[in-house]
Amino acid sequence: SDPADSATADISIVATDSGRSTVAVAQDGPDNNPRWSPDGTRLAFVSAMSKPFFFYQNNVIATVTIGSTKPQSLSDAFDEDPNLIAWTKAGIQFAASQRTWSYLFTVHPETKQVIRHAPRDNWIGSGFSLTPDGTQVAFIASGPTEFPDIYAAPVATMTAKKLSDAGAQLAAWPKHAREVIRWKSQDGAEIEGVLHKPADFQAGRRYPLLVIIHGGPTGVSRPSPYGSGTAYPLDAFLAKGALILEPNYRGSAGYGEKFRSLNVRNLGIGDAWDVISGIDALVQQGIVDRERVGSMGWSQGGYISAFLTTKHSDRFKAISVGAGISDWMTYYVNTDIHPFTRQYLKANPWDDPKIYADTSPMTYVKQAKTPTLIQHGDQDARVPIPNAFQLYQGLRDQNVPVQLSIFKGFGHGLNKPKANRAAMQQNLDWFTRYIWDQGAGTRDQAASKPPVDPKATRKADLVELVKLDPTIKLDIRYAGTNNFLGKKVYPEARAFLQRPAAMALLEAHKLVGKSGYGLLIHDGYRPWAITKLFWDMTSGSQREFVADPKTGSKHNRGAAVDLTLYDLATGAVVQMPGDYDEMTPRSYPNFTGGTAEQRARRDLLRHAMESNGFTVEPNEWWHFNYKDWTEYPILDIAFSEIK
Repeated sequence: SDPADSATADISIVATDSGRSTVAVAQDGPDNNPRWSPDGTRLAFVSAMSKPFFFYQNNVIATVTIGSTKPQSLSDAFDEDPNLIAWTKAGIQFAASQRTWSYLFTVHPETKQVIRHAPRDNWIGSGFSLTPDGTQVAFIASGPTEFPDIYAAPVATMTAKKLSDAGAQLAAWPKHAREVIRWKSQDGAEIEGVLHKPADFQAGRRYPLLVIIHGGPTGVSRPSPYGSGTAYPLDAFLAKGALILEPNYRGSAGYGEKFRSLNVRNLGIGDAWDVISGIDALVQQGIVDRERVGSMGWSQGGYISAFLTTKHSDRFKAISVGAGISDWMTYYVNTDIHPFTRQYLKANPWDDPKIYADTSPMTYVKQAKTPTLIQHGDQDARVPIPNAFQLYQGLRDQNVPVQLSIFKGFGHGLNKPKANRAAMQQNLDWFTRYIWDQGAGTRDQAASKPPVDPKATRKADLVELVKLDPTIKLDIRYAGTNNFLGKKVYPEARAFLQRPAAMALLEAHKLVGKSGYGLLIHDGYRPWAITKLFWDMTSGSQREFVADPKTGSKHNRGAAVDLTLYDLATGAVVQMPGDYDEMTPRSYPNFTGGTAEQRARRDLLRHAMESNGFTVEPNEWWHFNYKDWTEYPILDIAFSEIK
């Protein structure tokens, strides 16, 4: 139960009549997944056999005679991790990966001979269930062109009979292609990956490339059609015309212990070599557009994506980080598996802080510039959420377009369909925006022209704020790229309000001045076309913070203002509990986090504005609406047209 010693396990036998337990296997490291021998005198189990670096060294199939304390290893000669299935009269059956493929094996408990059972080499078998005599097996199988279905076969021949036809539902779907490719990494290591191509792929054309990185690191990507059930909608990306590369980077399962050890004291660094060299190989083949590359991944894949977004930001146009590690020291002291870090980095952070820094994405955050989506469960014990907060704040401080999506009630994985669907949509929208330079799609198209409000009877009288009082400062984020879109949407940095609202704002400016502060404006009147652009470029939970162009916004009427405070003495912008346009719970006016000083400044701003006829927007501490906003029409006047 202590995270400092987690991942260890022993095996005990409990008598059903008395409830008495007897230790059968007690060694350092993990011993698990026990299976009885057919005669009931022995146990087979998966064991690290007390190896000190069991997170990346091979596990083995071992046996122990009941009453003995000396386990015997059977599969030392098998260079991969076995997944024990059964002990039948025919031997001990297990499943294991061999590169991108997966097979059934039998190890003889007396001779230690290992036999592979498979109908062909390029085959993916799983879910094996054997008869007690070990002669018949049912399983799920797939391949590069075969959707997973259920089969049964004699073990001796593996001549299978198909029992289900789940793949029939795909008959009319696009026939995307996939193949296993190989390339050399920076240090000469051979790397494999699965390359997916859209159904209408044409040789000689350069395509956008999205890299989807598996977790683990001892996971593996396999070539199987329509097999993506993760937060990354692989097949939707293919339908949009992207190539997909799933690299089996160093440390992946299926390639033996030596390959799994290549990222020891080389996490992130070597992984990035493998990913970038794979991208370069496809660019050199003339099929990938180097300027339209994105990366995404969950867990270890999220960590690698975080490393890429800081250390190699110049190579990627968009990145998504799912439940990823941002700083190894933060991870080490918070995770539920402390030995993982000590084994891979061969040190704790107190003995070797340099290796922790060299392999941490946060070390390189000042180099970051790639728009980054961060997705994380707030109950994640494996990669606790401080990793997400750390990366998010670091990217914000570098003015990198970033979105943080927190999935409340979820741990390390999104194990409910609705949440997984939401994460998929967020990723589809994120990469659609930055790789294809498009909005969120046609599923929720807004109005094509400004709506008319018959109750709005007052004539527009927009005035420029700095002309009324030059001590009011401007930081118009939409006139640059430091905003949630990462795009310049205003042609110039100017701020306007309807005259009564502007005059009330001047009084609020005087009021905060008595406390040593001034007003700094982020936005005022906003042309309706910009509101529509915001709507088209967002989706899901972000829409909570964006006005629907079908009804228009108070900004469109010139009766809303986004602002904060600056220090009159220093000219510096003050810190609030949340950042402007953050689009997280820290944006709420009643958010209880942050420091007492930050909350006091936020409340001072609110008091000054509400004392002069403004009300705060429920979801945004920086957004205030003037009392007469309903009397003004929705406008779509360009700044240059305002006299």
